[in-house]
Amino acid sequence: PEAQRPQRLIIVGYSYGSIPAAAAVADIPQVIGFATIAPPLGYAWALYMFNTEQLLARIKEASINRPKLLLMGDMDNFCSMDAFMNFAESIPGPKTVQVIDRCDHFHIFAHVFRAVESWAVQAFKVGSLTELATAAPGEELCDATAGPGDKSHS
Repeated sequence: PEAQRPQRLIIVGYSYGSIPAAAAVADIPQVIGFATIAPPLGYAWALYMFNTEQLLARIKEASINRPKLLLMGDMDNFCSMDAFMNFAESIPGPKTVQVIDRCDHFHIFAHVFRAVESWAVQAFKVGSLTELATAAPGEELCDATAGPGDKSHS
């Protein structure tokens, strides 16, 4: 039933799924934010069967006024730092761009929960993920357009 459907979603995509998941946000009005973890941009042309530009355009559309986390390890096997930073710069804010030092594509999992939790608590101005998950439908969590801007840290 409609009344039991989630009213607020956060989409988190990793590796191959990071780009299509972020692009799908444009079609899901209940999404309040998303995280793109270790996008394999170096192989996107093959993985997404030459549809990379269309997917990236959808991500830009989905990004407007939605907080997002862009997360990658500095030793990623499938994406250069330049490609990741160009991707991050092309995505409108509000956004948090985080690069984990001495971390590759597969070992980023050790950092994902803490990074997503920290981002969500800060982006939605809540005390915890539990508070975010249990906030009443319609309760204002944050004004994404009123944030301090883009943030980068490692």
